[in-house]
Amino acid sequence: MSLKIGVIGTGAIGREHANRLNNKIVGSTVTAVSDVFEESAQKVITDICPNAKFYADAIDLIKSDDVDAIVVTSPGFAHAEVVLEAIAFGKPVFCEKPLATEASDAKKIVDAEMAGGKKLVQVGFMRRYDAGYKMMKAAIDNGEIGEPLMIHAAHRNPEVPTSYKDNYAIQ
Repeated sequence: MSLKIGVIGTGAIGREHANRLNNKIVGSTVTAVSDVFEESAQKVITDICPNAKFYADAIDLIKSDDVDAIVVTSPGFAHAEVVLEAIAFGKPVFCEKPLATEASDAKKIVDAEMAGGKKLVQVGFMRRYDAGYKMMKAAIDNGEIGEPLMIHAAHRNPEVPTSYKDNYAIQ
């Protein structure tokens, strides 16, 4: 039996997740995709998940019986609504960072999950596992650099694929 996954957001990271879930991880199949840019979603279906169904509305994807769990990779401002809807339908959801762009929305998500009595939400924040971050924490814990007053950590991708375009740029 395969876990049926719905992917909301089919930009660069959404395509990566869809490919990994559909073609590399045993026991999962992407059965549904949604994106406000239908062309992007259709390309994911054509190139990666030929058996997936396109949903113009992410809420319809969440409600579908063809979806057991949700992966949210849309822009941050769109996360809260779909994560809350996934919780309401009792479906596990993996949400790329940020969980929400407003603290009040993040609180609503936490409250909704707690009220349901089940842990359904996971946020894709992996930096705590990166070697550089672990080295910095160890140096702080060992007293090598003293007590930090402030830390600014930034990640810069060395490059992006030539096919990358920012559909969400403010015009």
